[in-house]
Amino acid sequence: MQKLLIVEDDPSVRNTMVTVSELEGYAPEAVSTTSEAIARLSSDSYPIVISDIYLDRKSTRLNSSHGYISYAVFC
Repeated sequence: MQKLLIVEDDPSVRNTMVTVSELEGYAPEAVSTTSEAIARLSSDSYPIVISDIYLDRKSTRLNSSHGYISYAVFC
């Protein structure tokens, strides 16, 4: 199973994304804040990151130029 990181502050959306990802054969891990995402990305490798583009009342600032991720989907 390929793992992915889901970054979403709305609990119902986050849980739905985790469920759908699992049904599609992925091993999702989910966090609710930008700081949690950066901590996970600093300690582990995720080939796919799906992130809400607006978290913590500001733009997420998570992008591939940080060197943490190779592919990201912003929703």
